[in-house]
Amino acid sequence: MEENKKKSNGKLKKVIIACLIALALIALFIFNAFFPLKYLLCYFVKKSHAAAEGEAFVRFINVGYGDCAIIQFPDGKNLLIDSGNGSYSNDFKIIKELNKCGIDKIDYAICTNIKEEHVNGFEDVFKLKSVDKFFCPYLPKNIESQKLYSAKIRAKEHGAEIIYNEYGAGAIGENYFFTMLSPTSYKSSESEYEEMRKNPTDTNVCNTSAVVWINIYDTNFLFLSDVSSSVLKKIANSYLINQSGYCPMGEKFVNLEKCDVLKVSDHGHMRGANTQFHSLIKPDHAVICAGKNSREDCPSAKVIADLTLNASVYITENYGDVTFKITNTNYFLIKE
Repeated sequence: MEENKKKSNGKLKKVIIACLIALALIALFIFNAFFPLKYLLCYFVKKSHAAAEGEAFVRFINVGYGDCAIIQFPDGKNLLIDSGNGSYSNDFKIIKELNKCGIDKIDYAICTNIKEEHVNGFEDVFKLKSVDKFFCPYLPKNIESQKLYSAKIRAKEHGAEIIYNEYGAGAIGENYFFTMLSPTSYKSSESEYEEMRKNPTDTNVCNTSAVVWINIYDTNFLFLSDVSSSVLKKIANSYLINQSGYCPMGEKFVNLEKCDVLKVSDHGHMRGANTQFHSLIKPDHAVICAGKNSREDCPSAKVIADLTLNASVYITENYGDVTFKITNTNYFLIKE
């Protein structure tokens, strides 16, 4: 009798343990649907890169052959430009850096173009971070990008406003603004988007990239994404025709000749080389986002030679993350 009771108790314990394990697995499954467990360790970090009031930072994140930058504005708002190629290691690094910066909500996000090394990481980033405004390329009906589509769905789940990349798109804040110098509006028959629709070559896809100008206090950054030399020539000509009123944002204008830091086009590929354009803007610093899995000639020796005439050049593969701190009196390259 006693022996049967022990067996019965033993079976009951096993059933209880099995039920608890099943419940734990179900709970983990449900939790993972909303918060991917593979990124859990990203949250065990100190907010060591949080900006103090009035401070600003522009951080070029080393994601190998890909683009990603995190900008912290003086008023506490932030901007994420591109998101790398979507590999686990890159997504982990971006989410971890956002947490170090104390960023739970992304105020502005820009996907500069539909190539995988720019767009692929947004989907997972937007799973964990809400976003307020998402700037992204307009896609003609004959062009598809599943990753951009997924990123837009995630952004909309947060109630984000979707804004198409085009000349003049951007935002103004306290002591800063950002705006796009290219592409031309998708509604124009002469737009880069129209060229891509007619002939979706790799170069034409790259030429729809958002070229972004960022002004913080008196410091200026220019992000060229992947545009080719022909787009740079078009921007330079447009600027030279209308220097005093080029690309207005409220009462402010873009002055290409006061570019301090340049994010070099197309990972330093020869396609983005334009000596005339580099001579016009004459940046003090140039950042080339290149590294693991970079295609041949990235970066190009000619591009580097052109840039080093005026600028200090930083290749993320060699330098790692490149960070600039901006104050109301100056800006500094810092190593964290």
